[in-house]
Amino acid sequence: MAVLMALGTHNPPPVRKVNPNVPVELDRLIQRLMEKEREKRPASAEEVADALAAIEKPTNSGVPEVMYIAPIATAVENPFADIDHTDYQNPASSEPSAPASFKNKAKKASPVASAPKVRNSNTPAADADRLSGKSRRWLFVGLAGILAIVTAVIIIKITNKDGSVTELKVPDGSKVEVVDKGKTTVVVDPKPKKDPIAKVEPKKIDPVNPLPFELPTYDEKEAKKQQEEWATKLKMPVEATSKIGMKMMLIPPAGEALPKAYLLGKYEVTQGEWEKVMGYNPSSFGPQNPKVKGLDTSKFPVEQVSWYDSVEFCNKLSEKEGLKPYYELKVTKRGGKDSNQIEEAEVTILGGNGYHIPTDAEWTWGCAAGYKTKYHFGDKDEELPEYAWFVTNSEGRPHAVGEKKPNAFGLYDMHGNVWEWNEEMLTNAKTRAPERVPRGGEWSHTAGLCPVSHRSRAAPANRYNPYGLRLAQVPLSEAAVNPPPFVPPAFDEKEAKKQQEEWSVKLKVPLEA
Repeated sequence: MAVLMALGTHNPPPVRKVNPNVPVELDRLIQRLMEKEREKRPASAEEVADALAAIEKPTNSGVPEVMYIAPIATAVENPFADIDHTDYQNPASSEPSAPASFKNKAKKASPVASAPKVRNSNTPAADADRLSGKSRRWLFVGLAGILAIVTAVIIIKITNKDGSVTELKVPDGSKVEVVDKGKTTVVVDPKPKKDPIAKVEPKKIDPVNPLPFELPTYDEKEAKKQQEEWATKLKMPVEATSKIGMKMMLIPPAGEALPKAYLLGKYEVTQGEWEKVMGYNPSSFGPQNPKVKGLDTSKFPVEQVSWYDSVEFCNKLSEKEGLKPYYELKVTKRGGKDSNQIEEAEVTILGGNGYHIPTDAEWTWGCAAGYKTKYHFGDKDEELPEYAWFVTNSEGRPHAVGEKKPNAFGLYDMHGNVWEWNEEMLTNAKTRAPERVPRGGEWSHTAGLCPVSHRSRAAPANRYNPYGLRLAQVPLSEAAVNPPPFVPPAFDEKEAKKQQEEWSVKLKVPLEA
């Protein structure tokens, strides 16, 4: 009963206290996965997969490594499946030995779980026997699972417990066997049999992380200069204010990828702005949440909105300000909070001067602001807390917009706080269902998911609590808003009749039809 009570009320100790070899970022992710409060845990399995992909690094595990080209076709049972942490907590041991579960379950897990020998048919037995001493015996446990076929030279790399590396270079054309108690368990042959079923898939470019388009490079001084020059050309301010008080920054063109200037929200759309336009507040960190009690949540970014919801917000705001809606939206099903939110819809992009969700290029250029670095300020993770709310400093919640440093274009929270939907649509390779791309990371994410180039993906109806938005708009210059009056050409009577006759001949129609 005490254990059950502890599971329900106490967080377990960090994994690194059990095994210090676990990377720090992975340790933090595991802690988030085991949080008792739902809001502190990742919102979806997809988010966990993204986090794992971002923090995945090769580790110095002490397991033999074989450099290879093509993998072995036959699967081997994983001898690490039942590993426990007993020996990791005993640093006083004078000699390296297998973890307890390797010793206790070796016979059940795999025949290679006890001190195997490596035999090379073209080298003296002594070369293999020198690896069978007690100090290295357990290092071969993983060999069966990672040996592979090569067409040239096989190199077996062993990372010792003291950090040193022992390499065995097997001559070209040799055959490598793993032998346990006189029985061969794995054979690596340079001339494997061809698998008649196997086929090579063509290399595909990940649609979520496409090859980057070419963008110009600026420093902060040049970025601000470009903004001012384009503001002069378009006869508008660098910082525009909408009729309901939303701030938009003028973003200069970026070559072929973005040949025209555009406007991008200075801040993420707030709960107050959303409620003013939509008449409800869907946010999980609204005034009713005890975590933000006493805070002005109207300044917090709106969250728990889907891509569909964001499209509807853009259209309603456009109509409210007398602009032509950018999208045609046909709602087929509603749900969510008070059945106000959209679960199914058809969306057609009409274009025009109404508000819209930023395209991939608009968001990327707006965030990078001329920098070709990991973040819009440079490459150092330790500087991220100055610009973003993320798992390290967020206290498990989003924060009011504009509290961190802006980028060179004057945009706030481009990293962290909440995910920001992009307009791009992808197709899920398995389900063929449409998906959209959120950008920028959010308050519960590690630094690894906040860079300029990072793209997630989600169904357009998803509305987890880290999902929010930032607005974009085509700028309206004075010339576009107040075009000059039409001035017809000056003709006398003779020229007028002449023009009629000439056009009658060109069009092959009579003057009077």
